[in-house]
This record gives sequence, C-alpha cells and structure tokens, in this order.
Amino acid sequence: MNIPSELDGAKVILYTDNKEINYFGYVRYEDHNETITALAIAKYANGEGYYLFSCDIEWNVIGDTLHSTLEEAKHCAENSEGGKGIIWRTIKL
Repeated sequence: MNIPSELDGAKVILYTDNKEINYFGYVRYEDHNETITALAIAKYANGEGYYLFSCDIEWNVIGDTLHSTLEEAKHCAENSEGGKGIIWRTIKL
C-alpha cells in the first residue's frame, strides 16, 4: 500500500516504510493492543506544530503527538521504542 499524501487531513511531510516486520511499539486499547508498523510526520494547513502519527499496516492513524518543530517530532520518533535507525522518506509528488 502506498503512503497517503494526507493522514487525518494533515499533509504528510516525512514517513517510514510500512511493513509488518516493523515494530515502533504499540497503542494499548481497553481490550487489545495495536502494533505501530509505520510513522509519519504531518502538518495541518494553517496549523501550528507538527504531528507525529503512529500508524498500523493499513496507514490508519492509531496515535499522535504534537511537536513545536519538525526536528522535535523526528527526535521523539527516533527515541521511542523501535525508533533507532529510522529512515525517513519524503512524499514524491
């Protein structure tokens, strides 16, 4: 599946490959856990800050955090579980 140019209405700037073998942690729900297989950094039009989206294998957003700068969002991802050695990709238009 190709990376969407938008996630939750925000324009994707950077993303990781999305593979079942990736493990960037998980999001815990009341009755189950969702494995994070991809990360994306996106920005809303006229919005402040950058969102780090945690996604499942279908590119559904299962979690997000807001950061003041792009570098801060990248730093958060790279220091999270499974985030060592992240290769960031850019959207090709």
